[in-house]
Amino acid sequence: MTKKLSKAFSLIELSIVILIIGVLIAAAGQGLDLLRDARVAAAQMLTQSSRVGSLKNLILWLETANSASIANSEMVDGGTVSTWYDNNPQMRDKNNAT
Repeated sequence: MTKKLSKAFSLIELSIVILIIGVLIAAAGQGLDLLRDARVAAAQMLTQSSRVGSLKNLILWLETANSASIANSEMVDGGTVSTWYDNNPQMRDKNNAT
């Protein structure tokens, strides 16, 4: 009768597997961040090219996707917004003209 010898994984092999799993998890996290940033950029592009800015007698345009709408110190997830800047291009033109 011949006995089969079983061989356990060595510490080096286990370390390599754990390292590869860690790299894959980090890559997945970065991919999710990249996807979120792409969605925000798409929302910004859609709103900037929308017809809202060309509406006659537009008084106020509060834009949620534009980083210029909120002070940098208030750009925190879940934070409160105390000052929200108007993104109305008609008002900006009127303010610059005077």
